[in-house]
Amino acid sequence: MDKSLDDIIKEAMEKKKQREGVQPSEQTTPKKVSFEDNADYHISDEADNTSDLDATIDKVNVAPKDDSVTISQDVFDDLLNSEPKEASKSKDDRYVPEFLADNYSEDDVDLTSLGVEGKEGKKITDYESKDFKKDSPKDFDRAYYEKYDKLKKMEAPEERPKSKSKHRLKKNGKKKWSVRRKVITIICVILVILLLLAGTGVAVIFNYISKINIVTNPDISIASSIEDDDLTDDPDSPQSEIDALNEAIRQNMEENATELMFDDNVYNILIIGTDSRGEDRGRSDSMILMSLNKNTEEIVMTSFLRDIYLSIPGVGYTRLNHAYAYGGAELLMETIEQNFKIQIDKYVTVDFNSFVDVVDAVGGVEITVTDEELDYLNSYLTEINSLRGDTSTDSQLSSAGTYTLNGKQALAYSRIRYVGTDFGRTERQRTVMTKVLEKAKDLSLLEINDLLNVLLPELTTNLTQGEIFSLVLDSVSYLSYDTVSQAIPLDNTYSYLTISGMSVLGIDFEVCIEHLKATIYKSN
Repeated sequence: MDKSLDDIIKEAMEKKKQREGVQPSEQTTPKKVSFEDNADYHISDEADNTSDLDATIDKVNVAPKDDSVTISQDVFDDLLNSEPKEASKSKDDRYVPEFLADNYSEDDVDLTSLGVEGKEGKKITDYESKDFKKDSPKDFDRAYYEKYDKLKKMEAPEERPKSKSKHRLKKNGKKKWSVRRKVITIICVILVILLLLAGTGVAVIFNYISKINIVTNPDISIASSIEDDDLTDDPDSPQSEIDALNEAIRQNMEENATELMFDDNVYNILIIGTDSRGEDRGRSDSMILMSLNKNTEEIVMTSFLRDIYLSIPGVGYTRLNHAYAYGGAELLMETIEQNFKIQIDKYVTVDFNSFVDVVDAVGGVEITVTDEELDYLNSYLTEINSLRGDTSTDSQLSSAGTYTLNGKQALAYSRIRYVGTDFGRTERQRTVMTKVLEKAKDLSLLEINDLLNVLLPELTTNLTQGEIFSLVLDSVSYLSYDTVSQAIPLDNTYSYLTISGMSVLGIDFEVCIEHLKATIYKSN
């Protein structure tokens, strides 16, 4: 059928609106508009100026199949190039002009620069293909996709936003830890390893501590009597001298009673060397107060001579070494505390016979033996061999000189008391102990293990496991301390007396106490 010019223009405009993304005014299927150079129907140039549009149409031929309209190329171009209507501002009705596809280049990526209103700062790459397909004409989609794909290949990949999760995903789908989490994990692993090592070290230390004989319920009973020893045939000293000494001891115990000397940075351990020889308790042949002074970083070793005449609480006036025979280590500690006003924290006893194995464990000690000491050393060595079941002449020395003494020889050397009296004997004991400590500093871990396995089972102490553990932890620093050696009584502060057949030492307690205070408790 024939169509008027109004119908043709209306259909062309509807088609244009459809291509521009504007819905047609009627819900009808838009008709296809085509054009040819030799169109059968032509709209003249005067069509817009006449009131009778039918006069300008030569003839109209309507396609029977798709009801399409054929118009001239010029008219179609004029219609398409006319100004577009304002695009809808709604979210789902976007306006994308056709010329964007025609004029688009790889350098023009900002929609604002291309004249698209309402898209400030937006780039063509900000739109996904579904957006253009929904809001754009087909010819724009086709042109856009070709250039968009090319542009995507040229552009650098957009930086991935940082994940707020504790993990990131690797390409293979596995979790990738953040740097912070890696650091925390490493620290935790190190702490666990250190704790395991510390736990192992603590277990090893307590394994050694378990070898020590720890006294939890000490026997504080006092024997009614003991067997006399080392009695002399010399007559007793004048009674006036004996009475004067007894009065001095009484005044020191009663009238001069003061609080015991004490310092938080000084730890006093009484080392008691015993020689039971088959007896229940035996005598304390060696009494060395080891004072660990953190103020001066010194180890002060003070020997108390066994023949000092003093007051033993609950017993009476007699020699110092009898205190251990009457009441054991507890009574000996109390005796020294009350007579010398020193607080003794703990004690350790060791049988001198085990001293042999200790010296052997450190490889012996270097000692110079004089001609005067040689015969006494060999004499004591014969007695030691007999007690240990060895041949009587084993390890005896043929001449004086400097030797690396083994355990038996060092013990015999330490027991010599007839050269230099008891002062000389205690000095030899301190010399051997100092040599052992020096050798212990250079032992390997394996040698230290051997030494501890030999020494610890021979020790008896009232130290608790916790106190021993604390001393072990501090032992590294203690081994670096300087060693100071001294003996009580001091020179020119004593006199020899014979009381009840015993050779004793009467001492000036006041002078000795002041000296102990100055040396054991001194500070820098």
